[in-house]
Amino acid sequence: MRTEKVVLVAGGAGSIGGALVERLTFSGMTDLIVLDKDENQLEALRGKFLDRELPEPIIYVCDLRNDRHLGKIFLDHQPDIIFNCAAHKHVVSGQRNASETVHNNLLTTENLLDAKQVNPSCSFIHISTDKAVSPSCVMGASKALCESLVRDESEKNA
Repeated sequence: MRTEKVVLVAGGAGSIGGALVERLTFSGMTDLIVLDKDENQLEALRGKFLDRELPEPIIYVCDLRNDRHLGKIFLDHQPDIIFNCAAHKHVVSGQRNASETVHNNLLTTENLLDAKQVNPSCSFIHISTDKAVSPSCVMGASKALCESLVRDESEKNA
């Protein structure tokens, strides 16, 4: 039986995901998988690990809206713990680009939940924001809907 943990951070090159990845480096998991669609930010993150001579995570440029690519990564690594930090999080941008914000946030969450079925017992931690508690903006409302998706999936598997 495997005792080590494979941890996957979706949106791992963003401000929240990047900080989480840096902290997880010291947690003793077997593999740390980092997914993000921002190639430049991923390379900046990789540079931080090289500069500090830390073990480098396994990094993928991955648009989480691409369910085939995401599914292959999950099959290859079978994560035990998933942190979903991926989202469009900026309030003003979300208001100006409402359909893209909702599409991105819901589809990335839905695709991660589907890919999770490779290892149904894995933990899924959805990083959200205080704006989802009582949403008054598109970004907050989209994150509240994402939380509902995660909750529904969790109840199905309980």
